[in-house]
Amino acid sequence: MKCQDPTNGCIAPVQAGYCANRRHILTSFVSLSGLFFSSRDAFGKASPDLLPLKPKRSSRNPKVYAHWFFFPLSLDNKEASDDYYTKNYLSPSGEGGKFAQVGGYIRERPLKVSVQPKETWWEDNILRDIRMAIDSGIDGFHIDILDLLPSDHSLALYRSTADVIRKNNLQFSLIPCIDCTSSLSSVTTNEIADFLIEACERDCIAKSSKGFPIVSGFCVEKWDSKRWEEILRRVTEKIGEISFFPIFLDLKKADNGLLAKSDIASIWSGDMLAEVPGMASAAEAVRKLGVEWCEPVWAQDFRPKDKWYTEAHNSLLFRKNWEQAISINATVVLILTWNDYSEGSEIRPSTGIQSSYADICAYYSRWLKSGSPPEIKREAIYYFHRIQKDTAEYGSDQGARITLRDGESVSNEIELVSILSRPGTISISTSSGTVSRAVGGGVSAMTVPLAPGRPTFRLKRNGVVLIELQSDFVIQSASPFQDFLYRGGGSARWL
Repeated sequence: MKCQDPTNGCIAPVQAGYCANRRHILTSFVSLSGLFFSSRDAFGKASPDLLPLKPKRSSRNPKVYAHWFFFPLSLDNKEASDDYYTKNYLSPSGEGGKFAQVGGYIRERPLKVSVQPKETWWEDNILRDIRMAIDSGIDGFHIDILDLLPSDHSLALYRSTADVIRKNNLQFSLIPCIDCTSSLSSVTTNEIADFLIEACERDCIAKSSKGFPIVSGFCVEKWDSKRWEEILRRVTEKIGEISFFPIFLDLKKADNGLLAKSDIASIWSGDMLAEVPGMASAAEAVRKLGVEWCEPVWAQDFRPKDKWYTEAHNSLLFRKNWEQAISINATVVLILTWNDYSEGSEIRPSTGIQSSYADICAYYSRWLKSGSPPEIKREAIYYFHRIQKDTAEYGSDQGARITLRDGESVSNEIELVSILSRPGTISISTSSGTVSRAVGGGVSAMTVPLAPGRPTFRLKRNGVVLIELQSDFVIQSASPFQDFLYRGGGSARWL
């Protein structure tokens, strides 16, 4: 299934193992010793309300970007029951059985879209994607570029997205991100520079606080700094000043010379609670070099293809990442990711997480940009839980066990998050009973142990049920394959 023109009705699927695992090494750059959350604070049965934050206001206008990786709303403009996502990425037998022993390549897909006219389906779906991102408080996509061949999906996507933004006069920007773990390693510096020049000449190119076009790279330390210097030199000779935005996978290997040439810097990290506090120290160190820090924000990280996952503790990781961004007065935030289903890190509204993370993202994005918690126009509750415990039995078709990464402790809990205009009582009902908690206005959360069945969530005030919501997902005692993707849902948008 490969074709050069997306409007012909198919997209070349991403190749398994094409990109290296996106892991991170932070400890040599920032000591995390003594900075971990206490187990009681982070993992208690009833999570405390988020502390009110008083970030220092900045004259700069904070920006929120989301990393866009490969997966469009539709790969082939077919009905969802018969499309490539269903037949190849979700099915254990898909992709020639490549992921049969882990239950399939991914555990959820983008929300289903109807079949569109052949001439416009590709751009129609891009427009839908952008509008969902804007509704989530996102200012632009940080698009992963995997190759520069005419048939490359990421290149076609970048160009098509830029065209959609122009045609629809959207207030939305793009950052080209050169993926140094891809086949671009064998592409000449001139070819890469020429693409970046093309991208920078587009009106939708994102601009830094200095007003310069932003160009980015993922795992930049994988390439010799001289290679990057040659690329940047050629781009600036053609279009003038630019703002380089490197993202490091391993900060031990961060080249000081390359950092000195950067206006913004970040690390592909933060997918575990223990890493979040250390980001403040990383931000301070980078800022001392005169470079803006981009705060990475993760929702979760579950990779069946690699047989591991990290523990996000329902939505707590996402909220703590955002809380950190606000507390350090971040001027740039990068959501990791908008749509990387192969790593289970997506926040794009999807069949499993629905709009839960996107809605919460909109709340914190507005808080970051305004400097204070936003006005709540409509109260809402959201739920997050897995559909099985880590100890749940699985079938004989699964090969190696999918395991928790880096010695963390697993969380088998159901979470309810409320966004309220004034105090109320929230509750979770499971097959084990009902637990209630009085909460204040703003964002609050509570958890109960994971129990079989379909939990119900409520908001009460003065004894009257104002919102009642049952989970769309059944918690199972056993399943054919392990599934550690957090599901989510909500009653309504808060804004």
